[in-house]
Amino acid sequence: MMMPLSSTLTLLFIAGMFSPLAAQDASAPANTGTVIIDTDSAVVKDYWGAGVQWDPSDQFDYTQEQWNYIDQRVAFIQPGFIRCCITGAAYSTGFNASGNPIYQWDSPLMKRLYHILDFCQAHHVRVILGDWWPTFGLTWDDPRWDRLLGDLFNHLVKTKGYTCIAAVNKYNEPSGTYDDFLAWKKGQLSIKATLEKKGLADQVVVAAPDSWEPWIGWTAGHLGGTVGLYESHLYPKDSIIESGKAESIARGFREEVNALDPNGLNVPYLLGEAGTGDWPGKGVDSNTHIRDFIYGVYMADYFVQSGHGGLHGMSAWMLDDSMHNQDHTLQIKGVTTGDPKVDDNLKEWGMWNTMGTSMGKPDEEKPRPWYTAWALASHCFPRGATVLSTGPAPFDGTRVGASMVRHGNQADLGIIVVNDSDSARVVHLTVPKATGTATLQQYDYFDQDRPVDADGIPTIKQTLKDVDLNAGIDLNLPTRGAIFLTTTSGGSPVTLK
Repeated sequence: MMMPLSSTLTLLFIAGMFSPLAAQDASAPANTGTVIIDTDSAVVKDYWGAGVQWDPSDQFDYTQEQWNYIDQRVAFIQPGFIRCCITGAAYSTGFNASGNPIYQWDSPLMKRLYHILDFCQAHHVRVILGDWWPTFGLTWDDPRWDRLLGDLFNHLVKTKGYTCIAAVNKYNEPSGTYDDFLAWKKGQLSIKATLEKKGLADQVVVAAPDSWEPWIGWTAGHLGGTVGLYESHLYPKDSIIESGKAESIARGFREEVNALDPNGLNVPYLLGEAGTGDWPGKGVDSNTHIRDFIYGVYMADYFVQSGHGGLHGMSAWMLDDSMHNQDHTLQIKGVTTGDPKVDDNLKEWGMWNTMGTSMGKPDEEKPRPWYTAWALASHCFPRGATVLSTGPAPFDGTRVGASMVRHGNQADLGIIVVNDSDSARVVHLTVPKATGTATLQQYDYFDQDRPVDADGIPTIKQTLKDVDLNAGIDLNLPTRGAIFLTTTSGGSPVTLK
């Protein structure tokens, strides 16, 4: 994963990108504003959904009981996609004297990968499968790396039958000079050719650049027709999310691809890694907010802004602390050292830590608050949905996102209302094209009001019956937090004019 963008890079995409705040009805209370959901105005079609980074653990083999509760929690999220990365060392020990790869398809790390892929296959979750970096002394454009990856994808797709694998991401977060880019470009062209040669290109596309500026522009300008999925990483500071400027950054990414790639409008664009960028200090890859309620507000807000910016989905970094050690302990050849100062030195970005009890921290195994917010965002913006225009926000710090899945003259709606400020807000939502009534399930995410069951799975706050969305509905956000509404999971769709 990446460290945060510098303020200079962030500001490149901000100027001139915002709509003015909506004018308030003079007769309405100062803290009340109206948001109109336009079911005829699509911001994004064929949405990929809310994703999550779910990698095989660097060192831990989970028990069946541990796998069961991981699977239960991910199943509730209903992710539209996952990003998953390994290296060549997961399935190969290198090359023999003749230069041929030596494979180990049943290694411990591959068995962990198969479990993840089995879950995704069963639950129809798209997988972006990546290679963190070249191993065995290979370089970006070394053809032996393509041989390794080609054989890996052939094994997974043709031998194992994983139709859930949708993209290959060759190299995590490339960076450097333009000359570095040109070498990396050769590697992207060659992996596309390898997929075509093996008959995999109809299922598996190339996801790139997996980076940030200037690599986004370089990739769009040089690799149109090669890239089948644009994908970047972005960790804006909390203040960027609170201010709403993350939307402008996302829109800048999307518009640059549209302008430079002749086919760019037809290629989805995802945030493959996303989170807020507040680190405790240099050299420590953990998040200071990961256990705090407010992190869920930030992530829900960021998610809404990414959709408004025209992106097709956003993947949260990351699922589980126990997946990765800090960078300086990552390469211990996959062997547990026995030193708890090393083996327990995890990247703390997850929704929980599966190994908490064994580390003497049983509470760390419980889902953290932001799990609730991310799971509910996924429920409201499912794969295949259309992201709708909601017009200008009525207040600073307030964001409203809406999605729609049409069924003839009816539609299921998902709505996220975020209050990312310290002031109480009342948002009046209307859907002008709605007729009749609908039933909505409401989930709340506030510091002192975020219902969950005994396993930490979010539960419904209330069922709103016979709602006339044409007339509108008032939603009260008394503090910083979010309300999630959906016509699914026991609700009923809305009929549209």
